[in-house]
Amino acid sequence: MNIHFCVKHYNNMKIESHMFFFRGFCQMMNPTFCQIIDCGSIVLQNSVSKIVMYMETYKNVGGACGHIEALIPDKIDGKDLGFFESVVGLFQYLEYKIGNYLDKSMEAVFGYISVLPGAYSTFRWEALKGDPIKAFLKGSRGSEEEKNFSCFEANQYLAEDRIM
Repeated sequence: MNIHFCVKHYNNMKIESHMFFFRGFCQMMNPTFCQIIDCGSIVLQNSVSKIVMYMETYKNVGGACGHIEALIPDKIDGKDLGFFESVVGLFQYLEYKIGNYLDKSMEAVFGYISVLPGAYSTFRWEALKGDPIKAFLKGSRGSEEEKNFSCFEANQYLAEDRIM
């Protein structure tokens, strides 16, 4: 498996990184799979190869993601968290876990996951190239639709975990 590592010199939002990756590297190299992993994500041993093996086995799958675990911080700048910060952190953790499990489980029942997390996902390039990647990058800097969104569309394309 060939792995290419690239670092941008300027942080200009995640969707710009995706545009750089998909329109630059993927269109030029035409990979079988393309994987997105956020900087700072801790990938478990063998998880990359397990996702690739799954997608090689199931040819009709266009994208898959690893399990993302939200960590609960116990310190900020070396200092223990106060009561308020620790309670807020716990609620955010619970909200993420409960929401993620309920949403993904229900979607899986119907055989369709609406959003793959931008922090750790693998895509089959053949399934993305063309109209799907154009729609995914809609509204990114330099695109024709950059400033022509309705309120509904602006909400759809607000985060980096976008409709594909």
